[in-house]
Amino acid sequence: MSVQNTTSPAAIPSPPAAIAPVPSEDIVARKVADFIVNTGIGFSVGVVSSVLLFRRKSTCRSGGKAWLTWYLMESSSL
Repeated sequence: MSVQNTTSPAAIPSPPAAIAPVPSEDIVARKVADFIVNTGIGFSVGVVSSVLLFRRKSTCRSGGKAWLTWYLMESSSL
């Protein structure tokens, strides 16, 4: 069995081609898009955590449906 020579010119990869510079408009557009996505995610997490942490316990006998009773009474009087 013969051992292959791994240092032959065919085994050495060629250097990468010159990397084209990225225009500044693309960089700014990507940063703005990332900002919008991160802001939306942060806002959503804040709303959900606020609802879960600061929800009011219903202590009335209607089980927290007093707003529905008030709404129905107001709409029937119109």
